[in-house]
Amino acid sequence: MIIDGKAIAEKIIADLKKQPIPKKILAAVLVGENAASVSFLKQKEKIAKELGVDFRIYKLSEGLKSDGLRKEVGRIARQSRVGGIIVQLPLPQGINRRYVLNAIPLEKDVDVLSEKAQEAFRLGKSKILPPKRFGWEKAKFCRRQLASLKKLFMLQASRFMIHELPSWALAF
Repeated sequence: MIIDGKAIAEKIIADLKKQPIPKKILAAVLVGENAASVSFLKQKEKIAKELGVDFRIYKLSEGLKSDGLRKEVGRIARQSRVGGIIVQLPLPQGINRRYVLNAIPLEKDVDVLSEKAQEAFRLGKSKILPPKRFGWEKAKFCRRQLASLKKLFMLQASRFMIHELPSWALAF
């Protein structure tokens, strides 16, 4: 089974286009110039533009310490026109990730990374499905599909009197 990630993304985007356009800003905090993070945020920005979402990247100095970064994240999050905030990970070495992420208010934590947001999710009180959890649900689906293929392969093997499966077939 081949999973077409591009087709899945297109379907998700098409579904999102049917939703009302948020009136508030989606803020993304980038600390430093990590090339992978910059690239990832450019992709997010491109999709946000396609969806009509006001997406703004706040570029902060890699020289900030944990307290300064937490203060900046809190300042951005407190703006009434900001509806959600993303702190792009990874953060530079030496930054206390948990401390910074906990500056994000529960109602604006779109990645569900603060302790309050994670606790709300665990208790079933979160309105947001964490992206990591969304990906995990997709991965579980793929594993179930692979397990079905393995069973089918085993059934076919038994029809042809193959008593031992090749090692690659057991890898699923």
